[in-house]
Amino acid sequence: MKKDGASVNAEKTNRTTTTAWVEENSVASAYEDKPENNSSIQEALKRRGLEVVEQEGDGNCLFRAVSLQVYGDSSNHGEVRRRCLDFMAKDEEHFSSFITDEPFRDYVRIQQS
Repeated sequence: MKKDGASVNAEKTNRTTTTAWVEENSVASAYEDKPENNSSIQEALKRRGLEVVEQEGDGNCLFRAVSLQVYGDSSNHGEVRRRCLDFMAKDEEHFSSFITDEPFRDYVRIQQS
């Protein structure tokens, strides 16, 4: 693991290696779009048996990514979205604190349509 400020700090505070890796690599997301940096990220992912799969940026990208992981195909994003929103609607007390710009039920209804 590369010794930068995030990983050194993580070691000093006895955090797990996973936490240190996440902190170290969350900084990477700020510059991953630069071609000279993107290849090193791609190589690191490849060594771990992972890859970046671009998703269409149409407002369903999270649901497309989950669909790809769960079903092996991003085309089931509508089903994933429906199930997530149904789950949220069943636990309004928990999820409503995350929706601050509008009433929770309105948010869920709009997202479901």
